[in-house]
Amino acid sequence: MKSRDFLSLTTVGADETLNRFHQTPGARELAGKVRGVLIFPSVIAAGLGVGGEYGQGVLRVGGSPVTTTRSARCPSACRSARSRRA
Repeated sequence: MKSRDFLSLTTVGADETLNRFHQTPGARELAGKVRGVLIFPSVIAAGLGVGGEYGQGVLRVGGSPVTTTRSARCPSACRSARSRRA
């Protein structure tokens, strides 16, 4: 997948997540005080014995998407279920 396509797809989920965030009291005021916002629309957590998490996000500066990022984590805690957090 081309970098620009990935940015477009990730931005759609980030827009929806940011809109939900702005419904929280005080969120717009907080967002207005920062230079940029790193948004992870969802993080997938899975594990059987040893767990891990993975998510794709987008960095927005001045309201515009700048770049995408990925986050992967393998915590030491044991997990026996798969869940999706948004």
